[in-house]
Amino acid sequence: MVKRENTFKDKADFMEKIADIDGVEFFEDDFVLINNVKFLEESRTQRIDGNVICFIIEGKMQAEVNGETLFIHDNQVLILPTGITLGNIMVSPDIRYFSMGISNRMLKFFLGSYMNVWNQFTYVQKIRIVNAEKYDENSSKCFDNIFKHCLNKTDDEIENGYRREIFKSMMRACLLSLCNVIRKQADVPVGKAHHHASYFNLFLELLEHADIKHQTVEHYASELCISTKYLAQICKKNSGKTPNQWITEYTLADITHYLQNTEMSMKQISNAVGFPNTSFFGKYVKKHLGCTPIEFRNKQ
Repeated sequence: MVKRENTFKDKADFMEKIADIDGVEFFEDDFVLINNVKFLEESRTQRIDGNVICFIIEGKMQAEVNGETLFIHDNQVLILPTGITLGNIMVSPDIRYFSMGISNRMLKFFLGSYMNVWNQFTYVQKIRIVNAEKYDENSSKCFDNIFKHCLNKTDDEIENGYRREIFKSMMRACLLSLCNVIRKQADVPVGKAHHHASYFNLFLELLEHADIKHQTVEHYASELCISTKYLAQICKKNSGKTPNQWITEYTLADITHYLQNTEMSMKQISNAVGFPNTSFFGKYVKKHLGCTPIEFRNKQ
C-alpha cells in the first residue's frame, strides 16, 4: 500500500566523496552520523533524503528550510523530516554540534506506534526547532553517547552484533524522549493513534514517498482502501486541511525543488511531477506561485 521508504542508497558515492573528512560515520544503510562542521558550510540547496536531527551544543547556525530562514543556537535541536529543502547554511566560528540522518524505515522501527506523534509534529505542526534544555540530564547526553558507541568499532563480529542491539535500544530511548519533549513544547497529548489518525499518517506517507504526488484524491483514497469522503474527513480532523491542500503542498515542494536546483527543461519537470503537458503545468505554477515556471526559476 505504501511505497518502501528511502534509505541512504548513495552510501558508496557519498563515502568516497568524504573519505578524507573526519567525523562522518555510517552505522547501517539507514543511518548516518555527522560530526564535522564542513558539512554545515555547504551552501548548495538540497533535498533531505531521510530524517535529520541536528543537536547544537555550542554556537549558532542559520539555514533556509523550505525557503524559511531559521536561527538555531546552543541547546537547541533542529529537526528536518524527509523531503525538506535545506540550504544557505551559515554557522558561527565556535559552532559545535552533532547530527544524524535516519531513514523513515528505521525511524518507524524505533518509534513504533508513536510514529504518528512524529508525523503530527513534523508534517502537520511543522515544528523544526526544539529547546533541548527541556531534556532531563540523561536524555541530553543521549546523542553524544550514541556517537561514542557507533564510532568505537572493532573487528569482532560478535561484539559488533551486541553493539548493534545496544545502539537500537539507545536510539529508541533517545527518540522517544525527544518526542516527549516536543510534545511538551507543542502542548499536544501523546498516545497511540486513533483509527482515523492512523489513516491520516498513511496518507502522509503515501505523499512523502510518491514519485508523482500530483494525483487525484480518488487515487490516494483508493490506495488506502477508503472513500474520498472519509479521507477528506480525517484530513480535516487531524490537520485542518483538505486532501487537495496536502497534495498541492507536496506537489509544489517538488516543483520548486526542480526549478531551483536542477537544469531540467519545463517539459522534463512537467513529466516528472505528473502533468500531461507543459501548458497545464504552466497554469498550475502560475496559479499557486504567482508567476510562470521560467519566471520563478529566473528570480531565484
